[in-house]
Amino acid sequence: MVMADTNRRENQEISTLLNCFDIEKLEQLDNKLLHISIEKDFRKKASHTAHEIRNPLCAMELHSKIISKRLDSIDEESICSIKNSIGCIINSIEVLKNITNGLRDFAKELTLDIKNENITALTQRVIETIEPLFDEKNIEVVFHQSEEIFCECDEKKTFQILFNLLKNALEASNEGDKVDVYFIQNNNEISILVKDTGCGVASHNIEKIFYPNFTTKETGSGIGLCESREIARAQKGDVRLIATGKNGSIFGLILPKK
Repeated sequence: MVMADTNRRENQEISTLLNCFDIEKLEQLDNKLLHISIEKDFRKKASHTAHEIRNPLCAMELHSKIISKRLDSIDEESICSIKNSIGCIINSIEVLKNITNGLRDFAKELTLDIKNENITALTQRVIETIEPLFDEKNIEVVFHQSEEIFCECDEKKTFQILFNLLKNALEASNEGDKVDVYFIQNNNEISILVKDTGCGVASHNIEKIFYPNFTTKETGSGIGLCESREIARAQKGDVRLIATGKNGSIFGLILPKK
């Protein structure tokens, strides 16, 4: 009788465990399906948004260039000042065009042009492009790399990923802060780490930051990290949150070495 009761309890325990396991699997499947549905819906919105933004941007760029060419009749000092301002406008338009291109690319099937690229020089170009934005906020960006390293990647898409990571670090930083860019390499891969000294990612947002349409910024699109990870994984790499806390965050772009 005691043996029968013991067997009965064991069977009940096993049955409970199996039921819990099935429920857990179903919940995981539901979450995965929900994520796919959200991403599909967001891709449609991204395509529409990119189209709507691109037209006025093109008009702004065209008229800025026309104005720049018609300044010959004004005194030299005024011309210099106006052209500097127009240059800033055109650079801002270029950044916005990159964002809309990102939205457009996110909305369609990803295509890559993988080559053996000098990732050191590419990272330096990204820093030089975004550095004026850092200067405006009196934030220093330091590149801790001199050795030339090559890896397999799509140059333009990788430029876009690094630009996004640096822009996020900039937006997480305060005046007088510093953002560091490091390289770590082993036999198979290279990691480009972007370290800021902001307030870090809130613990309840860590699981969400790579979801499409998720953002904690008032003017954010919620596409940067999601798209960056998708592009990196298509190149057999990844984008990861390496560490985060009250002293800042470290995000890493991992790419395969040749």
